[in-house]
Amino acid sequence: MSRWVCRAASVDRCRALIDALRGRGVDDDAMTVIGGEGVSLDALPDSVTDDEQLVESDVLPGVQRGIAYGGATGLLAGLAVVATGSLGVVAAGAGAAVATTALTTTGGASLGAFVSAVVGSSVPNSELREFEEALGRSELLVIVDETAIARDQLQLVAESIDGVSVMGDTSGPPPAV
Repeated sequence: MSRWVCRAASVDRCRALIDALRGRGVDDDAMTVIGGEGVSLDALPDSVTDDEQLVESDVLPGVQRGIAYGGATGLLAGLAVVATGSLGVVAAGAGAAVATTALTTTGGASLGAFVSAVVGSSVPNSELREFEEALGRSELLVIVDETAIARDQLQLVAESIDGVSVMGDTSGPPPAV
């Protein structure tokens, strides 16, 4: 899912942006705030800061990549088993070949998702790399789901608050296989 990223120069500006977005019908579940170095988020609603750890880490993008890579690897492994006639799959017939391929694909995707989630939990979010400079200046990022508000509407809200701007989005190509 693509998300809009806004920069707020201070906690007060961030609070004003959140209030303005709420006024436009954006639900708290569609917003997440990440604070830069040394920025306390205590003055902001818990409902927009609860997901901070999940957004700051690479768990979700990692799981997406893990499912894609693990599933592809499992599919290739299943096809290799069927092609080489291993495990008596050929003798068992087409049903066993399909089941073997499906099982290895599912197993690969599951293992890939698990390993990627574990690794991704300790790695900074790759989708937010381009916004690290703002966090380094102790600014705040307000991340808004693109389905919650149109870009032009978000731009109007941001322009109405001094010290707030729309920086871009986290959209990118889907995980490559």
